[in-house]
Amino acid sequence: MATVQAVLGNLTAADRRILTAVNASASSLSFLGSGFIVMCYLLFKELRKFSFKLVFFLALSLQESTLIAFTP
Repeated sequence: MATVQAVLGNLTAADRRILTAVNASASSLSFLGSGFIVMCYLLFKELRKFSFKLVFFLALSLQESTLIAFTP
C-alpha cells in the first residue's frame, strides 16, 4: 500500500490546486445540504420525530466534518 507522501510526490502543484478546488466545492455543497436539513428540522415541528432526529444529528456531524475539510 502506498504511503501518502509517495502519492503526493507524483502530483504537480497544478494537480494539487485542482484537487483542493474540487474538495472545497464538494465540501461547500455538502455543508449547504446538511445546513438545509438542520434548518428544516428547526423550522418544522412536525418533522421532530425519532427518525428525522437521527437524520438531524447525522447532518450536524456532517457539518462538523466538512468544516474540518476546509482547514488546510
